[in-house]
Amino acid sequence: MWHKHPNPEIDLAIAPIGDLLLQAENDGSAPFYISLHQEVVANQSYLLDMDAIENIVMIGYPTGVYDQSNNLPIVRRGTTASRIGLDYNGKPEFLIDCACFPGSSGSPIFQYDTGPKLTREGNMDIGAVRLKFLGILWGGPTYDANGEIKAIPIQTDTKHVSITKVMTNLGFCIKATEIEAFRQVFSKESPPAGRGYSVLNYVLPVS
Repeated sequence: MWHKHPNPEIDLAIAPIGDLLLQAENDGSAPFYISLHQEVVANQSYLLDMDAIENIVMIGYPTGVYDQSNNLPIVRRGTTASRIGLDYNGKPEFLIDCACFPGSSGSPIFQYDTGPKLTREGNMDIGAVRLKFLGILWGGPTYDANGEIKAIPIQTDTKHVSITKVMTNLGFCIKATEIEAFRQVFSKESPPAGRGYSVLNYVLPVS
């Protein structure tokens, strides 16, 4: 049921979940979810109009941490670390400065701002809520935590300390515009009887 992105270098895939949601409702255990409609997805024109530094929020499960009692993910804040309107290193990606740890891959990245904001034209936008789906985190750069390598005696054996890969709190994100590549796939899918769905109801990131 999974459909990979047409570009094999882009780590995204989709799966239709309408039948599963309908079955859950019929079983009396309908899950709670919020749909992301097309107007929430940042297109290229919107990305080009964004500043070089913008506030972002990331929703996910860093190192597997989440609210187990309420089954809710963790929300983290950060900023864009590259000009989001441009393709980072020639790919449809952008960089964020946020605490990105293993388990965060596949996390959606949003712009969520409230209150006054100075536009690029120099005008003041008073009190507007800016909510846009910007992209999906897929990974991040690491560095080696180099230190003095010591042989640690353990009874009659010795253990050599390894070099550890450490995250740099930077994240690589695939632009939300790449979801448009799945539109042709969705057009071939039929919604369950009596239920409509929006495009993004069916988009699930895979890492």
